[in-house]
Amino acid sequence: MWPSAIAHYWNGASTKHRGDRNPPAGAFAYWNISRYGHVGISDGAGGFYATSVGGKIGHVTTAGGGYGYSNNYLGWTPGAVPSR
Repeated sequence: MWPSAIAHYWNGASTKHRGDRNPPAGAFAYWNISRYGHVGISDGAGGFYATSVGGKIGHVTTAGGGYGYSNNYLGWTPGAVPSR
C-alpha cells in the first residue's frame, strides 16, 4: 500500500518528534538517506535496531554512534509498545 518507509511512517505520521534523539523503546526512528528513507526501532537507551547495520540486521548502541550514526536523522514517531 505504501511505497517506502519515508512515505508511510514519516510523511504519513500524525505525531512526529523532529530531531528528538531520545525516543522511547519501541518508537520508530527515521533517516532521510535515500528517496525511500530508512526506519529503525528504538531500544529506549539511545540505540536502535535496523536492517542496515554493517550490511545486515543489527543493533546500534549509544557507544556505537546511536542516532548520530547518520547526519540525516529526521526524528521519531510512536511505534510498537514493548511488552513487559
